[in-house]
Amino acid sequence: MEGTYGFVNAVKLENDPDAQQALHIWVDAGMNIGSHTWSHISLSDNSAAAFEHEIALNEPALEQYGAGRDWHWFRYPFLWGRHA
Repeated sequence: MEGTYGFVNAVKLENDPDAQQALHIWVDAGMNIGSHTWSHISLSDNSAAAFEHEIALNEPALEQYGAGRDWHWFRYPFLWGRHA
């Protein structure tokens, strides 16, 4: 993994031409993208199936904006655990 990465929540691209343009500019400048789930849900508060669904929902946008590059990088949202 080399370079600068932006991790995308594709829900934020919907109906937002400014966000779409910003992501195009990012990728066109040679920066990389990866997944941060569709809407930044917490694995602690959702089922594994729901979390996997969020990852799958994000992939079409990553493929579209990734411009043929490897966008198969993932950063978990909410990097904390629950404590009893």
